[in-house]
Amino acid sequence: MHVHSRQLAALCGALLTPSLVAAAPSSPSSTASSSPAVSTTTCNGQTYVYEQLAGYGYLPSNARDNRGDTLGGIGSSIAFDKDSWKKLKNGSYTGTMWALPDRGWNTEGTLNYQNRVQKIKVLLNPNEGATVANPSAPNLILTYLDTVVFTDPKGVPTSGLDANVRGPYLSFPGIGAVDAPSANYTGDGFGGNGTGGTRVSFDSEGLVIDDDGNFWVSDEYGPYIYQFNKKGKMIQAIRPPDAFIPLRNGSESFSANSPPRYDPSLAPIPGDNPTGRDNNQGLEGLTIDPKGKKLYALLQSSTNQDGGPTNRRTRNSRFLVYDLKHTPARYEAEYVVQLAQIQPNNTQSKIARQSEIHYISDTQFLVLARDSGAGRGQSDTTSLYRHVDVFDISNATNVKGPLADCYTCRIASAAGVLNSTITPATYCSWLDFNVNSQLNRFGVHNGGAQDDGLLNEKWESLALLPVDPDDSKSEEYFLFSLSDNDFVTQDGYMNGGKLKYADESGFNLLNQALVFKVQLPKKSKALPTFHELPDAYMFMATTMADRLIRRHPLQRLESPSRGASALLHACGLASFAYSFAYLVYNPNQINDSYGWHMQYLTIIGLSLSTATFAVGLLADLTTSPRLFALKNALSVASAPMECLITALYWSLRAIDPSLVFPDWAPPLDPIADFTFHAVPSIALVTDLLFFSPPYTIAFLPSLILSLVIAFGYWIWIEDCYRWNKFYPYPLFEKLDTTQRIGLFVGSAVTMTVATGVLGWMHGVVNGRKEVEKAKSGDVKGE
Repeated sequence: MHVHSRQLAALCGALLTPSLVAAAPSSPSSTASSSPAVSTTTCNGQTYVYEQLAGYGYLPSNARDNRGDTLGGIGSSIAFDKDSWKKLKNGSYTGTMWALPDRGWNTEGTLNYQNRVQKIKVLLNPNEGATVANPSAPNLILTYLDTVVFTDPKGVPTSGLDANVRGPYLSFPGIGAVDAPSANYTGDGFGGNGTGGTRVSFDSEGLVIDDDGNFWVSDEYGPYIYQFNKKGKMIQAIRPPDAFIPLRNGSESFSANSPPRYDPSLAPIPGDNPTGRDNNQGLEGLTIDPKGKKLYALLQSSTNQDGGPTNRRTRNSRFLVYDLKHTPARYEAEYVVQLAQIQPNNTQSKIARQSEIHYISDTQFLVLARDSGAGRGQSDTTSLYRHVDVFDISNATNVKGPLADCYTCRIASAAGVLNSTITPATYCSWLDFNVNSQLNRFGVHNGGAQDDGLLNEKWESLALLPVDPDDSKSEEYFLFSLSDNDFVTQDGYMNGGKLKYADESGFNLLNQALVFKVQLPKKSKALPTFHELPDAYMFMATTMADRLIRRHPLQRLESPSRGASALLHACGLASFAYSFAYLVYNPNQINDSYGWHMQYLTIIGLSLSTATFAVGLLADLTTSPRLFALKNALSVASAPMECLITALYWSLRAIDPSLVFPDWAPPLDPIADFTFHAVPSIALVTDLLFFSPPYTIAFLPSLILSLVIAFGYWIWIEDCYRWNKFYPYPLFEKLDTTQRIGLFVGSAVTMTVATGVLGWMHGVVNGRKEVEKAKSGDVKGE
């Protein structure tokens, strides 16, 4: 495989970055396993194999990002730029990982930390010969590259502060963020001086990257799901069913009982919300299918009305499915996933609450389930349950509907007993993190001494990458998982480096990472086929409308669709048909002249509008992405042209009707006048504002298009005059050549301005999303 110079530079940079690489810690010994595979499980006929631990690495606890803040918490979720994953000639692998911190350092109270994603270069040097007797040094080298911070749709930074106990909350209805969890803060939100303010607040826990490089992030406070563009600006929000929304005292209350460090008195009463997601138990798990059409999210444990907050009763978690072919994303299904018991078949056992999920197929998903309170920095060093398991929804009941989704609706009793009419997902135990015979091969361990080799408590991320990127039929994968170290360090910084802290625990927790080598079921669809990535992108190109909608999610109503969109296009076409019929059944001398009524700009515009709406209606009826894209392309010309026609006609008619009506022309019926000169612009503007993505045409191309239309029309009517010896509009008789040039240039400029105004109006109605140019390094991910 060819290695580009930039890849070599990244490789050298990783090897030469001593500040982010450390020596292997000590560990207790353990007997090596002689099994050919560590574990194998079959779930509903599909076989999963844990072959061996393939790697370990970390970032130090005091590493900092380019904002000056401690580089911590990055194991909350991860996603790879799949195009970056390469196998080098020396057998090593390199790629680019995006890692999601949660809400910042919060072990002593929440802070006004701006949510973000961290870009990290990964270098994996496989060492299958490592043994317990001769362990490998860390062979996974992580090198920090960059940071993307998140803002709300107006560009205001988001915050990790606990959400307000009660509303009103911030709302951005144009992108679906109604009553978004938000926090009022005083000073700078870190305990220092400042002007205070209000920010969208969320505890970021799940991350996926869509086909356009946008970030989907799930949250614990709402629990909402947010979409951010590549620059970190919020462009869409998904509010879950009401059953997920926390209530206190009969009102929505997004606080997670995590008051700010600078004012602990802001804790809610009661601390535990009786219904909705439990405190700090929101949408921990988030994943997407490889084609970017479905988004999946899983609560960390049950809602409180379904058995919470008592741990042993929180087994019945809810799993949501959203259809991304529509904007806003359409809620499609809901299933129940019964989480594992730490002590199987023991009804008094605590639940291994989940921390991440990963798509395998349309019916099977990986789930990272674990205990808590055990590991580095905890009172107990031995974890009993830290697994990647599998669940299958093939035979599960879709509980979506009014009986499950209202604010207080239950799918289980207060004791956590699932409704007998509901079949949960099949749950299968699989990969155990805690097998010391594997961990010790890389100098790390579960249980034993409180040293840097002890695994951290919180493992919260999953990502799959192929062992052989060039073999599309291989079932071998590397399964990456990172820990969330809660920003625990004695050399920490927040607030852009202005707030120095030392965690009261006294510990320094490494940002640990593990890599497992696994086999997935044959023909599993966990990733796009690497060998056929160009074909995958060609497929996405053919589904042009889906990509347009995802690229421009600020489209108010669904289109193409057989609902309101089809109704608008059908009504518009009915009006246009009436106008054309009027020309036929009310003839005048223009009917028999050269060029027919197409001499009128009004009729040319009407014809283009008819074509636009005809294609739009066909797109609605067939849900054809290509027809939808064609309709949007035609609208770039037809909508501004109709706005120009409406403005010119009614203005000139108000000044002097003889400028637009020849002496020989019969009076125009008022209804026909309205359908000719007002309905097309109203219909096309409505279609643009509510049923189309925003215009992306720039000023210069718009001006060129307008000039071509204006002067093309002038050439056409001069040709008609040569045959007919009259102009369709008397105005032209009154203008000399210079004045006609001025008229047509002015018309072109007016049409260009109309294009810009329409784009601005679209932003007012739907919110704004920056038009970004593709550039080297843009993310294409799962």
